[in-house]
Amino acid sequence: MPPRRIAAAIAAAALLLPGAAYAAQHDATPLLRAALRAPQVVSYVGEIENIRFGAHGTQATVFRVEHRAPDLTHRWYIVPQSAFGETEIERGDTTYVLDPRNHRVFVERNRALDDRIVIADNVGLMLRNYRPVQQGTGHLLGFPVNIVALVNNYTGNTMMRLWLDARSHLVLERKVFGDNGALLGEQRFENLAYTKDIPARIFAIPSDLKRIERTIHRRPSNDIAAVLQKLPFKARRPHYLPDGFIAVAADRTIDDGVPQAHLLYSDGIRMISLFENAGASLDLDGLPARTLRFGGLSGKLASRGSTSLLSWSKNGMHYALVGSLDSGELSKIAASVAP
Repeated sequence: MPPRRIAAAIAAAALLLPGAAYAAQHDATPLLRAALRAPQVVSYVGEIENIRFGAHGTQATVFRVEHRAPDLTHRWYIVPQSAFGETEIERGDTTYVLDPRNHRVFVERNRALDDRIVIADNVGLMLRNYRPVQQGTGHLLGFPVNIVALVNNYTGNTMMRLWLDARSHLVLERKVFGDNGALLGEQRFENLAYTKDIPARIFAIPSDLKRIERTIHRRPSNDIAAVLQKLPFKARRPHYLPDGFIAVAADRTIDDGVPQAHLLYSDGIRMISLFENAGASLDLDGLPARTLRFGGLSGKLASRGSTSLLSWSKNGMHYALVGSLDSGELSKIAASVAP
């Protein structure tokens, strides 16, 4: 599983600690809906810094971005050094990862759709579990901004805070917090300019590179039962989920020739992915892991930034849970995946 896809499950959101109070708080549902629509109508160029905080330290990513609405995006990575010069181009539902030094380009279909299914198609779920409140105004990068917090209806904690351009509604800065108030991650524009004058060649895929289908993803379906019925093995579903989480989508993928089920759970902001297959255990990508025992089973727990990975095997099946939850919650979910 590519590290960036794992990280794709993490949204970031705010500068202030979850308990911080503002003088006035107003319903920000219209602002939130406008922010979700903004990338479909707003074109821009800029530089973005993404920081993830975790038990093993801080991970920073910096990339230049050109986005032409509604669905063309070009990213050129600067940090970390290991990713310097790596280029990603998104054209609709297809992502191209260019590797010119080896004369190849990796092609992934629907890689970004997991996020879109949860955020765009389940706004109702988000609003059921979170209360969007406007907590003030300000300026960022010279743009007037509205500050919006998303407060969890079950805990009362602010889980996400956004800085939205008051005119375009684009998210200029966002941070996310854990249930314990810890800052999990932040993403912000270091510079930004709005423009529609982005040449088409920016999004062109070089014809001299060999195309390699790295992973094939079908569009996640909300008809979860129908997806599971078509699998060559019997997939299991957890009987326990944290408050507010429901199953929102499922898909079938083929990774290195191994059919795999992917069940996606969300509370509207946070996501949990459950992967199942009958062929091979999850590759932890060299991450340091520790043994975790739960429900009479033994699994391997690893983390990348704020995202945790729990993998285990039972009765010839291999499972993996991925999400920004603590090990206790992941263990309870895993133990409830009954045969």
